[in-house]
Amino acid sequence: MDSIPIRRSSLGNLDSSSKDTKTPTIIKLSSDINVNFLNFEVKNDADITIMPSGRSVTISRAARFTDPLFDVKEGCKLTLKSDGNNTLTVDGKNIEANNPLVNTAGTFTTDGVTLKNGNNGKSKDAYGGAVYAYGGLVTLENSTLSGNTAGDAGGAVYASNCTLKLSSATFTGNSSIGGGAIYNNKVTSTIDNCTFKDNQATRISGGAIFGFNGSHMTVNSGTFTGNKAGAMGGAIYNDEGCKQIYTDKTAFTGNTAESAGGGIWNCPFGTSSYYTFAGVSFYGNSAKVKGDDISIETSKSGYDMNKEYISDLNYAGESLGWYKDVEGSRYSDGTRDKAELSYHQNTNKEVDMHSTLSEEKYNESAGKAAITFTDNHSSSEGGAIANNGSISIGNKSGLLISKEVKGEGAPADDEFQFTVTFSDGGTYDGVASGSTVTTKAGGKIVIAGVPQGIGYTVTERSKSGYTAEKATITGTIGEYGSTAAFVNTYAKPSPPEPVYGTVKVTKLWNDNDNAAGVRLASISIALLDGAGNDTGKTLTLNNENKWTGEFTGLAADTSGYTVRETDVSNYRAEYMSTDGNFTITNTYVPEKPIPDAGTITVHKIWKDNNNKAQVRTAKVDIMLFHNGKYTGKYITLNKKNGWTGKFTGLNSDTSGYTVEEAKVDYYRAEYKRSGDKYTVTNSYNVRAHDNQSDNYGSNEPHAPDTGDDSPIGVYITLLLLSGALLAAVIYWNKRN
Repeated sequence: MDSIPIRRSSLGNLDSSSKDTKTPTIIKLSSDINVNFLNFEVKNDADITIMPSGRSVTISRAARFTDPLFDVKEGCKLTLKSDGNNTLTVDGKNIEANNPLVNTAGTFTTDGVTLKNGNNGKSKDAYGGAVYAYGGLVTLENSTLSGNTAGDAGGAVYASNCTLKLSSATFTGNSSIGGGAIYNNKVTSTIDNCTFKDNQATRISGGAIFGFNGSHMTVNSGTFTGNKAGAMGGAIYNDEGCKQIYTDKTAFTGNTAESAGGGIWNCPFGTSSYYTFAGVSFYGNSAKVKGDDISIETSKSGYDMNKEYISDLNYAGESLGWYKDVEGSRYSDGTRDKAELSYHQNTNKEVDMHSTLSEEKYNESAGKAAITFTDNHSSSEGGAIANNGSISIGNKSGLLISKEVKGEGAPADDEFQFTVTFSDGGTYDGVASGSTVTTKAGGKIVIAGVPQGIGYTVTERSKSGYTAEKATITGTIGEYGSTAAFVNTYAKPSPPEPVYGTVKVTKLWNDNDNAAGVRLASISIALLDGAGNDTGKTLTLNNENKWTGEFTGLAADTSGYTVRETDVSNYRAEYMSTDGNFTITNTYVPEKPIPDAGTITVHKIWKDNNNKAQVRTAKVDIMLFHNGKYTGKYITLNKKNGWTGKFTGLNSDTSGYTVEEAKVDYYRAEYKRSGDKYTVTNSYNVRAHDNQSDNYGSNEPHAPDTGDDSPIGVYITLLLLSGALLAAVIYWNKRN
């Protein structure tokens, strides 16, 4: 680090006496500066901006240098700013200097700058470890003030008779006897999106901020976490005659007080109002003596306090569930004495309360809070805030729209829409007149800041299945706002009539009308679901139901169902689906024999005196039967094959096979079996021939009918007569 002595003679560019006072001057630093002799003095209406150039720069206090590093005179302007990634840091090195880093009566501004480790000593009148402002305007933007200390007040900033504007600034780890980060003395200040963390007032009040001597502070947004006070107000102390306004939703959780008011404590001389609209929410605060969330003291000497107003709803419209929490009768000890509205609204009596808002409801709305107080601690009263002046949180008036649904079975995610109209056509809390807002059953819509006296109309859009007690609510905003409460009754729709599907199954047989005689008398059909699993439903198909049936009582969509029949021997099944119905065709497949496994040989013998009667047929058909049923097989025996033939390709067990020949006229058939060989003997039957009628029963095989039934005796007689006649003729001729 370069050690550059800064002499007044070298600061001509900081002094308007050498140049046009209307022209701002920018000083760009390209190296660190260690101030060890004279400070940066801005006077004579100068307007100076100091910023880094090309790199980050630190301006630091040298070991024996105890003056302020910057001294801004009344009417002058000094701006310290960073340049993008090139930051500017002012570092007091924690050297006890008995002076702040910056002393200002003019306009002092920081933008993206860090002011750290300023040590203003331990003396009684050591004010402001980083900044001491005794007039003018101080603006701290996007800046960090950390590790600064002051022996008396204002660990980081002591402001007196000036205006203080804080925007996106962070105060962390600062400390002093009172006002760990900031001490305001007759100051008007505003806070936007700032963070106060782990600051400490070591002996008195205001762990982060101490408001004194008529100071007025407006907090629009910010977080206060882990700050501590040796007396009152773990985060903030607001003294008598001072005023603080918290303009937006403010949440308190995890704050603690050794005495009273874990969240907020109000002394007998102070007044406080915590409204519904952009107001407060409490959860998990605690105090050792009374008032876990809120404690408002009353004067034992009979001091007539101004009336207090504490909303029974949080800023999300949820009930805070107030219960009394007084000394000797604590909520934590089991006392459950509900705090009625008369106890905490428009009253000048002592109020000590515990909120029973659930953690779930608190967390639902915590993300909506613009201002949060978390885990701050006071060694006496007011874990987060101690008030001896006037505090107001939220807006006094506004419009709350609530939605209640009666009746069981209403869908939890159903949303309800409302059209909101204001008589002045204005826009409040982001809701324009004539626009639509939405909530669910049990929900709340909070529109903060609608002034008292403004007329409103809220109309709910009709929703199927719900009956509204009122579709439209009109009114005028009251002193503490108004509520438009909508109540609907849900009518659970009757369940629709069940729609069932059917699957029809038809069985067709392709077996020549059961010619083989093997068709089953009935078939069982099983129903399968889309995954192929058995549903347990079955049908029985037979002649009586014409081989047709239906599965009923099924799901309306039957496209996933399939069917399966029991195995049917000697048949091949084919399935066809049409519009979810099935046709099963069974085609007869003759039993396939094992090739060449069994044979039956048949030999034909004729006993007819070598066909002397000349009536033997030229061929005979032999039919094969199995278990008494014709197999469809036959062989033809004739003289050419020696009246012998063979059935082949039969079952290896041929015991069930028999043969039978076709009927042969004038012959009687005799069958003889020896093993796998049949001998069929046909004996000529003279009587049958003479009588032309003996067929030996309908089951006897017979030769085909030739159509010639003339007896042979007639032919012989005619032959003899013809021979005799011929002989007579020859004899007569010889005589003549």
